[in-house]
Amino acid sequence: MRSLTSITNLLTICGVRPSPIRQLVLKTLIDTGHPMSSLEIEKTLQTVDRSSITRTLVLLVDKEIVHSFEDGSGSMKYEVRARNLTNPQSNLNDGLSDLHPHFHCIKCGSTICLPNINMPLIPLPEGYIGHSSTMIVKGLCKKCRI
Repeated sequence: MRSLTSITNLLTICGVRPSPIRQLVLKTLIDTGHPMSSLEIEKTLQTVDRSSITRTLVLLVDKEIVHSFEDGSGSMKYEVRARNLTNPQSNLNDGLSDLHPHFHCIKCGSTICLPNINMPLIPLPEGYIGHSSTMIVKGLCKKCRI
């Protein structure tokens, strides 16, 4: 669980003015510890309206504090980039620096990170620059298997 001071520092280091809504959204993503949809964030932060959450998520993705991906459920999922939790002052500004697959349960809809699994870097044609890559493994989680 991160303190509001450390969240304020992270936002400031990344060039984002630390408003209360931005702090709450980022704290929610950090404290939850797994990817969340904007609807899940909205349900967690019942006092914050959807448009404020959406604007905040767009900004956090744009500033590369958070990355987004589609897990096959029809909604974007958001999670804090691991490098921002360990070394927010690093100059790793490419979308491939946090490359890891995710698991999506087709029964309960939960999505988790698989951070210890290496994803292959795909060789691109000359002149192309990769920004992000997504790998989703779908199946049944431990709870839903039973």
